[in-house]
Amino acid sequence: MALAASQHTRGSPLWRESLEACASSEALETFPMFSAFLPRGPSERLDHNASYVRTRGERNSAFFDETRARLTKLRDDFPFLAISGVGPVEVVQLKQEIASAQGIALGYTGGREFRKALVLGRLCGELCDLYAARADQQAGLLFWQALSRLNLGAACSGFRQPSEAQEHLGWTTKIDRGQAASSGSGLKEMLLVASAHAHLSQLYLGLIDMGPDAVPRETSSGHRLSFPEDEASLGIAARSHASHAAELFEELVLEASSDKFDRNDQVAVLVSSYVNLGICHLRLDDLEAGHSWLLKADTMAQEQLDPHDPLLAEIRRQLEHSGMLRDYRPPPPLADAATRDI
Repeated sequence: MALAASQHTRGSPLWRESLEACASSEALETFPMFSAFLPRGPSERLDHNASYVRTRGERNSAFFDETRARLTKLRDDFPFLAISGVGPVEVVQLKQEIASAQGIALGYTGGREFRKALVLGRLCGELCDLYAARADQQAGLLFWQALSRLNLGAACSGFRQPSEAQEHLGWTTKIDRGQAASSGSGLKEMLLVASAHAHLSQLYLGLIDMGPDAVPRETSSGHRLSFPEDEASLGIAARSHASHAAELFEELVLEASSDKFDRNDQVAVLVSSYVNLGICHLRLDDLEAGHSWLLKADTMAQEQLDPHDPLLAEIRRQLEHSGMLRDYRPPPPLADAATRDI
C-alpha cells in the first residue's frame, strides 16, 4: 500500500519519496513532496538525496540510463496514447514518473552532475508539455510544467548555460495568479513562481562574478537575448527578482502546510529569500539595507529553525561579512577648500 506524504517519508531520498507517496495527484502535490525543490540554502535533506543518487549510480551503472529510458518510452508512446485520450489515470502515472525523475535530477544537480540533470530535466519538460496539450485543464499539469522548468533552469545555471536558464526560469515567472488558480490550488504554482524569481536573482549575481564577457547577448541562431547590459543593471535585476521572491514567499509559504513537521522547511525557504535579498543589496553597495535583511533572516532563523539546521551557520557567515563591509567602508571624500570655507 502506498504511504501518504507524511513525516514517515521525509527521511527518504526524494526519488524514493515520490514512489512511496504516489496514491493520487493530491498526495504527489502536498508541500512535503515538493518543498525540497524550493530554494532554501544548505540542507541535509538535499545532501542526503545527492549522496543517495550518487550511491545508486555507483552500485548500478545503468541507473541513469534506466531513468532516462522510462521517460523516453513515455514520450515515444505518447502519439498512441493521444489517439485513445489522456485521462486521469494516465495523468497520475505521468506525475509519478516526473516526480521520481525530478528527485533524481535534483540529486545529480546537488552532485554537480549537470549533464545528467539537464537530460532528465529536458525530457520531463517535454513530457509535461505533451500531456498538458491533450489533458483537461483541471488535470493540474501547469504545476508540473513549472516544476520541470524551474529545476531545469537551476541546472542550466549551475552548468553555466545562462541563456537556457533564463528561458526556463522566465517561463515560470510569467505564470500569473489567474492561470495558477485555474490549473490547481494556485498556491503551490505561485511558490514555484517565487522560486524561479529567486533562481534568476542568483543567476544574475553569478554573471556579475563571471565578468561582462560571460553575459550572453544572442543565441547561436542570432536571436537577441534580454540580459541586462552591464554589472550595475545585472545587480538591479538580481535585487528586483529577489524582492519578488521574498514578497511571494512571505505571503504564501507559511500557508502551504499546517503540519508541524513542515514548519522548519517553510521557515528555511522564507529565511533564505531574506538572505538572498540582503546579499543583493550588499552587492549594490546598499550596506544598511543588506544588513537589515540579514538581521531579519537571523532573527527568524534563531527563533524558528531547528538549532542544527546548517542554514543558521550560513546566515551567521553572511552577517559577519556584512559587518566587515560596514566597518571598513571608506569614508566619504573630503570637501574641497572652497566648500569648507562656506
